[in-house]
Order: sequence, then structure tokens, then C-alpha cells
Amino acid sequence: MNITGIIAEFNPFHNGHKHLLNEARKRGADHLIVIMSGNFVQRGEPAVFDAHIRAKMALLCGADLVLELPVRYASASAEKFAFGGVSLLNSLGVADHLIFGSESGRCDELSKIAELLCNEPDDYRSSLKYALSEGLSFPAAREKALLSCLDFPEEKIRELLSGSNNILAIEYLKSLQALDSPIIPLTTPRLGENYHGTKKAPAVSDNTPENISDFVSAESIRKKYFAKDSTTYSANEIIEYTLKSVPAEIHSFISDNDFINYPVCADDYSLILRYLLLSASLEEISSIDGITPDLADRIYKNKKDFVCFTEFARNIATRSIPYSAVCRSLLHLILRLDKESSDENGIKVSNSVYNEPEYARVLGFRRSAGRLLHEISENSKVPIITKASDQRKLLTGRSADHFMEDIRSAEIYEGILAEKNHKAFRPELSRPLVII
Repeated sequence: MNITGIIAEFNPFHNGHKHLLNEARKRGADHLIVIMSGNFVQRGEPAVFDAHIRAKMALLCGADLVLELPVRYASASAEKFAFGGVSLLNSLGVADHLIFGSESGRCDELSKIAELLCNEPDDYRSSLKYALSEGLSFPAAREKALLSCLDFPEEKIRELLSGSNNILAIEYLKSLQALDSPIIPLTTPRLGENYHGTKKAPAVSDNTPENISDFVSAESIRKKYFAKDSTTYSANEIIEYTLKSVPAEIHSFISDNDFINYPVCADDYSLILRYLLLSASLEEISSIDGITPDLADRIYKNKKDFVCFTEFARNIATRSIPYSAVCRSLLHLILRLDKESSDENGIKVSNSVYNEPEYARVLGFRRSAGRLLHEISENSKVPIITKASDQRKLLTGRSADHFMEDIRSAEIYEGILAEKNHKAFRPELSRPLVII
């Protein structure tokens, strides 16, 4: 039995994601496991639709099992996000492959960079230190250090480090190496629009789908949703655009549900954030995961100029503290994710040490995946949570605390969603599994 894993946000699920699942099947996957972000994503924002909806989309389009990536990893930097997903997949003890999209489409090139960044040999460290001393930004200094250590043309290095999917692919490969995982990486070229939806990534080979023009980015879809209250697009135009951008398997699911009219965005959390900023001390802000002393000071000094989440984040961001990092920090303040130290069993990735996820929460599965679930139950190193309330008997100490962070985060999301929809609040512990 060939089991392949995919780490994703599916924010929201679209034709490119379906293509990735199809590619995994073409390469021999009998079962597909998806490790998916919950209600908050790596950009430091809420997912446009909740985890249960996105899990159902993935299952309808061919995934066999969807597990939630705990919020501490899902809302973290690319390195920690990738480590959380890879280590959770690895801990199941059944995955043969990990497949991911990349602008490069070549694992050999990406792996050479990943190996260097993971091990950081002396010549790389020296080159990096010298480049930084010249006043270069970290990305520019890293590019220069890699160029001095790898037999790659300068344009190739720049190309491999510029694509959003390439960058994440390198982080997956670093984590596989750090964990000494037996999982074999596979990559497939990203098709259609690039991550930011600003231009078309090149089509490739004879395998390029005929509907390549319908391969738009998740960001392009999100922008349409959030423009619905303006005069730019009508509701019907947005629905038509969405249906063209997503697989046929979920057309009826989208059309039959009114959630498409109520996407969640970062500014929906502005009132909560304003209250927390006005009531928190500098010490409390400094205690939040991802907030450095410099960032804490900027947040604290500027809190009275707060207008909304996104504008505040833009005003706080600097050349050395990018907007996305500020968003993640502000989100962690809302979710009350405090700093933690890695334990003695932590895994070193580059200069950081991370704890591995301690449990695997099931969001949904296909009834035909019985054999897969049995294999996982026989081989997993972490408890499998199929019913959220069962965590009381399966988890203790820090792992129980982390699980309840996920539950609390989901209910903060649900509170905003219920308010926007004028519907009853749904407690996360009572949400049923998605089964198709």
C-alpha cells in the first residue's frame, strides 16, 4: 500500500490543489493523507472558511484522511509550519511519500539548498556572517552565502529562492533531513497563477491541463470574496468566478451553502485586538510567541494609533520585521499563544529547535479509507484524536494544553463567524467528524 502525504492550507481549495492530488495518484498513491491548517493560517490571518468546510472540500476532491495541523505550527513562520506538518506526517509511521508543488518542479535542486541550510557548514556560516556585516538584508546575505557554496549560477539561486512554493518546498526538505525521515519527497510544478496571483507561472510539458486558465491562486479567490461589498463585483460574478476556479466535485457544495457570502478576514478581529492592545502591559505583549523585544516595543508604543488589524500591522512592519511576521505576532496575541521552550527531545532545524506535535486530530475521512486508518492506529507514535472530547483520556500535561489551544482558537474563529452570519455559536468540542 502506497501512502502519500500533502501539507496544505487549502485556503480555499481550488483547481491547483486538485491537480496536486491527481499527481499523487498518478505517481502511485493508494491513499492520500492531508495535514491541513485549522482555522488560522501561516500568513497570520484567519482561514477564509473554517477547517471543517475546507476538510470536506479536500475529501470530496480525493483526499482519504484530513488531519489538523496544530495552531502553533499552522500560524508560524515557514520553517516551523513545514516542520510541524512534516513531523506530524512522519509520526504516523505509514507515509511513503510527501508531495508538494514548487515553481522549480525539481527536488534535486531544492534538496541541495535544503541540505546546506539544514546543516549550515562552516563555509556557509562564514559567508553568511560576512554578507550580513556588509549591511545586506538576511535574504540577500543568505543568497550570497549559498552562491559561494553551491555550484549553481546566480540566476538559478535567485530563481529557487524567489518562488513562494520553492521556499516552502525547501523547508519541507530541511525538516525531512532534520528528522532523518524515511519519507521520500516528490514535487510537481505549480501551474497557472503564481502564489500572489500577479502573473502566470509557465505551463509545462504535455501534461498541462486544458483548463490551465482556470488555475488561479487562492489569493485571487480570496480577493474576490472580500470585494463583494464593493461595487467592483456582484455576488453572482464572485460565485461564477469561484465555480470556474474550483473542481467540479465541490460545485454543488459551494452553491448549496451560503458560507460563500461570509468569508472571515483579519480585520474581523480588529475589535478584539484593540481591546487586548489597550489592556496588555509591555511584559504581557513580550510573552507572546513570536514577539521579539523590538517588536513588542513597537506594538506597545503605537497601540493608541490602532485603526484596524491590517493597517496596524502595516504601520508596525519594518524592513527587518516584515508584515507577515507582524500579522502572526498579533494573531498569537489574540489566540493567547505564549512563548515556550523546546524540551530535551526537540529537533534542531538550522538554528532553531522545535518540539514535535504530540497528537493528530482527525477532521474527516472517507469511509473507503478503513485500511489506512487501521495502519495508522497500528503504527502511530502519537495519539489519534477522532472525537475531540476524547482528549481528556488520551492527552495529559503540555499536550492537553496544546490541544485546548486548538479548541480555544477554533472557538474564537467560530465566535466571529457566528456574529457575521447571525447564527448560533457551535462549540468546537461537539463538532462532528466530516465523513463521506
